[in-house]
Amino acid sequence: MRNWQADVYRRPLQDEAGNALWELVICEGDRALLVAACPQPRLNAAWLTGQLSTAVNLHGKPDRILVFRPQSLSLLEAAAEALSILVQGS
Repeated sequence: MRNWQADVYRRPLQDEAGNALWELVICEGDRALLVAACPQPRLNAAWLTGQLSTAVNLHGKPDRILVFRPQSLSLLEAAAEALSILVQGS
């Protein structure tokens, strides 16, 4: 079974407009597959779906995505649903 691990968290940085930056990290084992930053006003399930789609196109579709941070679980579930990828809290 092929598992990715994903996390979405707020960085202690801001963009040029002063918006908080959030970061998405997707890993498989000890290898980072995708790291992307997003200003807070743009962070939503549609943005995450686009990032997940990019990772799938580059690395193939995982069987599931494991998420350890409860605060990001529902957002990643909504994003992965459009790609028919199972998301599971770990």
